[in-house]
Amino acid sequence: MIFRRSGAACPSLRHVAQSLACGVFLLLCQVAQSAPPPLPSADGQSRAGVATCADSKCHDAERPWQTSKILQNEYRTWIDYSTHAESYTVLQSPLGRQIGTYLKLDPVTSSRCLDCHADNVPVAQRGKAFRLADGVGCEACHGGAAPWLENHVSMSGSRSAYLQAGLYPTEFPVPRAELCLGCHLGRDGAFVDHALLAAGHPRLVFELDTFFVNMPLHHREDSDYSYRKSPPPNAEFWLTGQIIAARRWLTLFLDDRHRMAGVLPEPAFQDCYGCHSVVWPGKGSKQARSPLRFDVAHLRMLTIVFADRQLDDAVRALEDATHVSVNAAQNAATRLQTLLTQARFQPAPIETAAIAPLLQRLLDAGASQRFRRYIEAEQATMAIAALLRTLDAQGTLNADLERLFDATHDAEAFTASGFAQAVTRLQSAWRAARIPNQRKL
Repeated sequence: MIFRRSGAACPSLRHVAQSLACGVFLLLCQVAQSAPPPLPSADGQSRAGVATCADSKCHDAERPWQTSKILQNEYRTWIDYSTHAESYTVLQSPLGRQIGTYLKLDPVTSSRCLDCHADNVPVAQRGKAFRLADGVGCEACHGGAAPWLENHVSMSGSRSAYLQAGLYPTEFPVPRAELCLGCHLGRDGAFVDHALLAAGHPRLVFELDTFFVNMPLHHREDSDYSYRKSPPPNAEFWLTGQIIAARRWLTLFLDDRHRMAGVLPEPAFQDCYGCHSVVWPGKGSKQARSPLRFDVAHLRMLTIVFADRQLDDAVRALEDATHVSVNAAQNAATRLQTLLTQARFQPAPIETAAIAPLLQRLLDAGASQRFRRYIEAEQATMAIAALLRTLDAQGTLNADLERLFDATHDAEAFTASGFAQAVTRLQSAWRAARIPNQRKL
């Protein structure tokens, strides 16, 4: 199945400026595209193994080839710099063993760990060179290589032919978001519940664009890459990631296997700081406490993006239902899930003209202390950075942006007022910086 990005026939966000007076900040259309293909973990395709890629004439060159469209050192970049290459190894670390002891499982054999810390496909799909200990390797993200490896090695066939054969289309926002969030938020059979967190597993936090740009890239973004893949702007990856993450959170919460932990809602769906006055030993948090508050950080971002009264009310109803009953929370989540299926809340291309007003709206929300919780300020910080990357303003405002990251660096020291001050300073710098560039936007 080929995933198609929308073309000119699908209206994009060109009318955003005209919509501000109406309170409709972004006009998103239903993207003319086929459904995303199965995730690599469920593609049913045989694995050739990471070692198949590790040849100096393939992807293990000591340095990038200057005469090739492809860097040819992708394997070396992965093995030397990517934390994905260490994902299996960390299961054998002291923390990994501690978690295994607490949960009475062996991290290096339990699917509860391996489904995200390795390419844990069925044995029948594992080729001779496949090693589970390779962790999150090439085929964990790009899909089982058996159907397309021959053409890939001979460099014959088009990109569309590779996708048709089963190569996973990571260059597109929706498939990339579905892929990454499958582990960095959860999916069927792979979910970090409160038991794992209590045993020592780090809190899951994820923003698609920020995490991707901080990965050690194993491709060259040049004119050839742009011609072959037409990469969308950072802002589009950010917004798509927020939409998919919000949907995924609701899907997991409404799953009977995950929603409850005994007689209470599964605490992994809640804001850690809503219950815990101290999350890390020896530290005290300045955050205000309120019991049982859902982690709605991704949903909060969407309320800023869409400025939609119906969405605002639905998110508020979910938060209020926390203090009523489990059934009330389930009903509120179901209504919200249904609402997000409407066409206006679907991922779509974003035009540059829509990004500056969206950035301003996020800055206004931050300066007015709308992001009072750490987990929401954390997402807002990454959102602002992603939009600045798209507008090429990050270099100019780098010092002010760093102050924003400093304000959200330590969860225990976070204060809403301190974050608002950092946003206000960045907001002033942004307004000053964009005046001479007004025509460009």
